[in-house]
Amino acid sequence: MQRLVLRHRAGADEWTFEVQRVDTRGARSAPLVAVEDPLTSMLPGTAQRLGEELTWYLESYLDYPFGGSVIRAERVQSALSEWGERAFDALFGHGQARDFYRDATRDGHTALQLQIASDDARVLSWPWEALRDPQVGNLAQHCRIERQLDSAGDPPPLSPDLSRERVNILLVIARPYRDDVAYRSISRPLVELIQSENLPASVKVLRPPTFDQLRRELQDHPGQYHIVHFDGHGGFGSIGTDTSDRFKGPQGQLAFENDDGSEDAVSAAKLSELLREHRIPVAVLNACQSAMLSEQADDAFASVATALLKAGVRSVVAMGYSLYVSGARQFLPAFYRGLFRSGSVAEAVRSGRQAMLAKPQRHGDIALQDWLVPVLYQQDALALDFAARAGAQHVDTNAGLPQEAQVEPGHAPHGVIGRDSAVLELERASRGAPPALLLHGLGGVGKTTLARGYLQWLAHTQGLPEKVIWQNLAEVRSFDYLRNRLVEELFGTDAMALPDVQKWTALEQALRQRALLLIWDNFESASGAADAGGAVDAMPVADRQALKQFLVRLRGGKTKVLITSRSDEQWLGAEICRRLPLSGLQGEERQALAQAILADQGLRLDAKDQDTADLIYSLHGHPLMMRAILPRISRSGARQLLQELEQYVPQQGSDDPVEQRLFATLNFVEEGMPARLRPLLLPIGFHERYVQADFLAGMARHAQQPYTVEQAQQALELLEGAGLVQGQGNNVYEMHPALESYVRRQGASLMVPERERECWRRAFVEYMAAVADSYAPKALHEQRPIFHRFGGSFERAFSMAQCEGDLTYCGALMQAMATYAQNRRNLPLAAIRFEAYAAICMRSGREDLAAAPYHQIGIVTHDRRDLVIAGDWYRKSLEINERYGNEHAAASNYHQLGILAQEQRDFPVAEARYRKSLAIEERLGSERGAAGTYHQLGVMLAEQRDFAAAEDLYRKSLEINERLGNECGAASACHQLGIVAQKRRDFAAALTWYRKSREINERLGDEHGATGTYHQLGMMAEEQRDFAAAEDWYRKSLEISERLGNEYRAAITYHQLGIVAEAQRDLAAAEAWYRKSLEIEERLGNEQGAASTYYQLGMVAEKRHDFGAAEAWCRKSLVVFERTGNEHNAAIVEHSLRRLRETGTDGASS
Repeated sequence: MQRLVLRHRAGADEWTFEVQRVDTRGARSAPLVAVEDPLTSMLPGTAQRLGEELTWYLESYLDYPFGGSVIRAERVQSALSEWGERAFDALFGHGQARDFYRDATRDGHTALQLQIASDDARVLSWPWEALRDPQVGNLAQHCRIERQLDSAGDPPPLSPDLSRERVNILLVIARPYRDDVAYRSISRPLVELIQSENLPASVKVLRPPTFDQLRRELQDHPGQYHIVHFDGHGGFGSIGTDTSDRFKGPQGQLAFENDDGSEDAVSAAKLSELLREHRIPVAVLNACQSAMLSEQADDAFASVATALLKAGVRSVVAMGYSLYVSGARQFLPAFYRGLFRSGSVAEAVRSGRQAMLAKPQRHGDIALQDWLVPVLYQQDALALDFAARAGAQHVDTNAGLPQEAQVEPGHAPHGVIGRDSAVLELERASRGAPPALLLHGLGGVGKTTLARGYLQWLAHTQGLPEKVIWQNLAEVRSFDYLRNRLVEELFGTDAMALPDVQKWTALEQALRQRALLLIWDNFESASGAADAGGAVDAMPVADRQALKQFLVRLRGGKTKVLITSRSDEQWLGAEICRRLPLSGLQGEERQALAQAILADQGLRLDAKDQDTADLIYSLHGHPLMMRAILPRISRSGARQLLQELEQYVPQQGSDDPVEQRLFATLNFVEEGMPARLRPLLLPIGFHERYVQADFLAGMARHAQQPYTVEQAQQALELLEGAGLVQGQGNNVYEMHPALESYVRRQGASLMVPERERECWRRAFVEYMAAVADSYAPKALHEQRPIFHRFGGSFERAFSMAQCEGDLTYCGALMQAMATYAQNRRNLPLAAIRFEAYAAICMRSGREDLAAAPYHQIGIVTHDRRDLVIAGDWYRKSLEINERYGNEHAAASNYHQLGILAQEQRDFPVAEARYRKSLAIEERLGSERGAAGTYHQLGVMLAEQRDFAAAEDLYRKSLEINERLGNECGAASACHQLGIVAQKRRDFAAALTWYRKSREINERLGDEHGATGTYHQLGMMAEEQRDFAAAEDWYRKSLEISERLGNEYRAAITYHQLGIVAEAQRDLAAAEAWYRKSLEIEERLGNEQGAASTYYQLGMVAEKRHDFGAAEAWCRKSLVVFERTGNEHNAAIVEHSLRRLRETGTDGASS
């Protein structure tokens, strides 16, 4: 290995370094050279520093990798590459240093070890991995680059107990935050790599991942671990509560967990003290910013990485910036594979960087060159070459697991995919007081597979207790039988002959004192359903009570019981049973299983194939259903399968074990449901995905059938015991994906007469129409829960009503579905549904009712920025309302026509229409309507810059809305009051109003309202020249606008992002944002927005000294402002034009 050292020499005004060649003859030094500081290097044509922009690129670019951000990202990469070449030339381009470099790389760059030695925090934070040889490329991809501290002493000697046969890794997985990174997203690939390739390593997961447990683990196992690997969150900033750190500058920290799973921020100093005491040679920290340093740091030891190095850790792999999970997934397996291949931590880091470079996609298909984020600090390399020499070693990692507890291909042909959140919940629940952990869910959802996968994870990470006992309760009907099997397992066969009192007492004492794990699989077979009046061969009541008391006595002991059941087993109280409901796979986990199933057919999942996406969605992530349906894609196609799914019924005589399991589950419908309750299966089958007991009872009343809520609940509990529904709370149940089609196909066998079947069908339609109609006028936050669960049932009821030609119920259902689509800002769907509702009204001869959907079509068209057509719809609705004397509806028409005139800057007409609307609302006593009109009058006055009058109207609107409990209206009024305060530059008051509006919108889930407030918070931050905060708010607003398809709002935010870029002298990015905004504004006919963007493009041209183009853009802007009567903005443009003319004249004179 050829070693070159770049040694920083402090003291001079410049950043100076000497290149040293270190070999067996000692160190030879080349003359000092100066290297440019990359962190303060200005990006060409901007006021931005490379250091700040590099942080933005690595940590924030993927938040919105479009528009001006793309230009900005490309500029950062180009500037970093150019600095890398300039720094390389300064260090190795001349004289003796060049000779050192050529000699060191004569046999190739892989033999080069490049060390950066300094005690300066700023120098250590430079992106040294970007050093670039123009002939070779980035050195970090070709040689070993590491940092070291000049003043740190030699590390302590290695423990004599450290193994020379296997690499022992202590893995700390901390997930203290809500909606955190998936529990095993980083660690699982490492564990699977070691298992699949039989690498000479062992992994132990720290349980629980607390700092105190880390201390205990290291104390109990001195000299055990080569590597402590922290998989979690890190940061760099000020430390809070620990008094020993209170007066220190910024420093690194890692987020461990407290006993309750909450965050425990541990400082770099505190962690280093512990690892120094126990002489840990290597630390791997895939925690964000674990190697970060800043010039505000007190010293070079402020980061976690440097603090550990100072404490005697020989090698520290850490992250200089935040690292995406997808990047870590590339880095870590390649790192460990490289470590076991070479025995060198430095070579392993290079392998990890190469893997990140080879697969740079971090956000869909969008690449991020983040391979320079992992950095290596190394004071004295630990040679793990024994691992490389050892080669593959077979170890039975399932030792300690009974055969039935192991994951076998017959049980799970694609392995245990996903379920990280469930595994984390099981780990945490196992540390709680209740002795039983209950996994419950639909039949085939993967409860037993998860239990086996959980045990396998414990086995592979040294988390198994003393003994695991697996008991299948499918055929168990006696608690004594269950206990006897436990006695036999723990004490031997002879102990079963002991008197009951003696052996049961010994059993319970052993279970309390010994750390054992019992698995009771298929628990519903022995319990649960008996409470609902079914499963007559279940455990007798006395046995179940004895079992319950048995668990009560285990509380507080060391043994845990993991139960899998289709039922939630409510008869077991919360003090003895922690319930963990298991639903279908979600997100990436669902896609991963689908891909694994399709791969068996030689197919690849196409994320852009909507038919396949719809088919997968319709299976609700149910693993057994996915295994039954998806293999058929190869012969039927996704679209046809989706159509056939409505009629899918698993076949009894099938040779496919998946079909057999599904049939066995569904067979309960005909053989297990008591005859007296069987007719309820008919209305249950009418539903889509969710069913509610109260709804069933209501339908029974409509159908004049003798079923109460209690009986409906009993039927659903029986289905739950069979794994065909899963309780969601409030008498709501989620249905097995196969149940709906099975019941519909098998309806004739339910022994329900045709007349009663017709009554049930009509009752379902009537009841669902009534429910939908009652939610039509409600706000989105009230609609969302009911439509989330019963939206599919509303659509099915509409189809049934349509087939019967029942226009009344068709209208009620379609109106509700249209309103919900409108509230969710799905404007195309809302337009289609309101038009359908209007057509139903007209076919029914109810022109008076058609006025309402005409008005709503006007609002939808208005929101889509087709103002002319919107006005036509409003006037059509108004004509009908006035003809039929519907004053309340006419007031709404006038209100919307006022908004239309206001947006066209015809303020006199707008005010006349508002006043007409207000007169009707006040006469009819419609305070809510009046509040809306006060609000809109305020908006109009604010546009005319009469902020005092606008504020009075906003406050009037706010008072009414708060009194009426109209939180959406109150949030809008608070938002506008914030704008008024902001216009007056009273930022404190503005922030208070915006926060109040934001809190309401976020609590109600009103994203449309929230996006406006996020935008205004961005504008306020921009005015205070906090451009980073402004960008964050704008991006938050933009994400919602784009997702909701609100181009009008998105264009406004693009414009503001252009202003932010322009203020930072990033003219290329500014122009890109402006042009992106302008394309939408011109297409939507937003003249005011377009005129503002014309003006800003003129300002960009002026800064580029293209005065002709600047004047042309400004004149284009002025024409619009003058034509629309916007005197304020016109005056601003005229002033700029005078300045441009003067500048142009001066330029010509000179």
